[in-house]
Amino acid sequence: MMVRITDFMALLPVFSLWEEGEQIICLQVEDPLIPGNCGTFLWTLTKDGSTLARIGDLGEEMTAPCLKTGIGDLTSWLFGWGEAPCLWSHMDSHLMKELEKIKRVQGVFLDEVV
Repeated sequence: MMVRITDFMALLPVFSLWEEGEQIICLQVEDPLIPGNCGTFLWTLTKDGSTLARIGDLGEEMTAPCLKTGIGDLTSWLFGWGEAPCLWSHMDSHLMKELEKIKRVQGVFLDEVV
């Protein structure tokens, strides 16, 4: 099976947190094939789902650390193929703990992520 995120803005809102509460994560995504997937985003998650907004759309600067990632690594992580410490060893430890609170797809076995 192969996975390719073609509409980042449509996919991320299906993810949620394991527990009650709200979490806001800044994502800086690079996608060499689909320009619409590139940019800096504010991802707000709750137990019931999430929303995604381009930071430029909000007209504000993000002061929290951003996860800088390629679309392939993010896809690997979201679909349970890669673990955050292996994909983003440079990541802030606080941000790493925040990522652990997110429900990712489980039980999917990928042969290739592009």
